[in-house]
Amino acid sequence: MDARILLVRHGETDWNTDGLVQGRSDLPLNARGLVQAAEAAAALVGRGIRRVVSSPLQRATQTAEVIAEALGLDGFDVDDDLVEQGFGRAEGLRWADATARYPEGVPGMEERPSVVARAAAALERWAVPGETIAVVTHRGVINALRLSVGEHPDTVTPAFGNAAIHELVLADGRLRAVDEPG
Repeated sequence: MDARILLVRHGETDWNTDGLVQGRSDLPLNARGLVQAAEAAAALVGRGIRRVVSSPLQRATQTAEVIAEALGLDGFDVDDDLVEQGFGRAEGLRWADATARYPEGVPGMEERPSVVARAAAALERWAVPGETIAVVTHRGVINALRLSVGEHPDTVTPAFGNAAIHELVLADGRLRAVDEPG
């Protein structure tokens, strides 16, 4: 049986509003982010979710708390492997400024294969065949996972909104896109 994984991007922060790279900078949701978390929670009600797992960063845990409460769950779990991709010296900058400042590559930036390996390991720890879980994490993690299952870069790399929901399936130790044949 497949395990369904609903990847939820955290709600908005002030750095999102300002277009700044957050990475592992630990920022809270702003007022709009709390509304987005509630909207995501409402979209998840009735989907049979048994567990919510979150990145340890507060923008994710705040979103997870709202979702778990709306689903009537007794809290949520935290997994450090769901933390956002480290963007090194780009954190706190706009992407255009970071790429101009570091044309050869951003110092200290975590490579995508590392993000995929740790996030996929977390999903395998938490996913249960025949059940659905919600995983609250970050754009960098979600993009890395979606690319790893073969989704086309043109559908993955464009910015998607805060509190957006993406679905993956885990079966026989293999992550795949929902529309990919089993």
